[in-house]
Amino acid sequence: MLVVTATSDTVPTLLFVELLGLFMAYAATLGEVPPSPWRVLRIFVRIAFLACGCGLIFVSLVELNRDAAELTTGLLVLVIAAGALSLWRFVQWRRFRGWQSWPLAQGHVEESTSREVRTRNSHYWVVEVAYSYEISGQFYSGRFTRDFFHERDASEFETQMRGRNVLIRYNPQAVERSRLDSASNDLDAQLL
Repeated sequence: MLVVTATSDTVPTLLFVELLGLFMAYAATLGEVPPSPWRVLRIFVRIAFLACGCGLIFVSLVELNRDAAELTTGLLVLVIAAGALSLWRFVQWRRFRGWQSWPLAQGHVEESTSREVRTRNSHYWVVEVAYSYEISGQFYSGRFTRDFFHERDASEFETQMRGRNVLIRYNPQAVERSRLDSASNDLDAQLL
């Protein structure tokens, strides 16, 4: 077991470990996991990230607990960082909240491209679809991305989307905000 005594020299390191643990826990619960042909692997990655993140937070708080002032600092940093992450997530949620009930508009796929993504632990393809739509004589545009584990599936999806007419849902209060409605466009069959 890792044993570190909280001193004035180690407090910044322990705070960093605490923040790292918070981001790992956030990634496990609300983050996106790259596609994998094995659903069990995706679940395992989430559980591993959550366990490691909670472990890092726990170890840093235990070590900071050796000095009440340092524990207060550690808890304050944890609350501020968690608050900032929560606020960011809330803003993202609010931006597209209720999008399923937004009005529909006819759109057109202007461009569809795929690219390979390689990370240390995964390898997958991303298809990005650029579309345009018209509301009250004004043209707007948006983007839609989908991840694929196999290059063949990404290539097929890219080809199917190119030049296609699609249904777009747009925010009536801010018509520049839109989403490609995958259910209305029968894209759900293409999901991993």
